[in-house]
Amino acid sequence: MHAATEAQGNSVSLPFGPGQRHNVTRRHEMLDGLTPRVVISDKGPDADALCDKGVEAVIPPRSNRKSPHTYDEALYR
Repeated sequence: MHAATEAQGNSVSLPFGPGQRHNVTRRHEMLDGLTPRVVISDKGPDADALCDKGVEAVIPPRSNRKSPHTYDEALYR
């Protein structure tokens, strides 16, 4: 199960699928119809795609990224 929640932790999207599917493949499905200001996630999704849509991406950069982006570490914690 993958989940998108609002600031208080209440689920707003719960797309079900095979457990071996990564959340990157479900991101668009989870955010469909939502207009988030901030997305907090693990390193799986690429922050650039979200930032291009005007969303603040609180996603740590992958270690192999050539030009790592900055993110709000306190909010990520």
